[in-house]
Amino acid sequence: MKSLLPILLVTALLAACATTPEEQRARAEREANRLKQTYGQTCEQLGYQPETDKWRDCLLELENQRLMERMDWYYPGYYSPFYYTPFCHHHGGRLVCH
Repeated sequence: MKSLLPILLVTALLAACATTPEEQRARAEREANRLKQTYGQTCEQLGYQPETDKWRDCLLELENQRLMERMDWYYPGYYSPFYYTPFCHHHGGRLVCH
């Protein structure tokens, strides 16, 4: 009985985490709408026709840039161009090269 309880707990937790295809589709639609709302006008101003593949690529590229900037905030220097320069690093908010 004692060995059965952890198995039932794990099974219940995994079942609670499972999402249906409808939920996954709804989440993807919400994310697509958020990207359109956030970056759609910017991509149009850059010259992309709305609802084309190039326009969607622009949405994703702008979102990726935002994420990279956010990652650089949490991990300064790791995602910067100077990461591949072995003698440069961030120190006290400044770039220091030896």
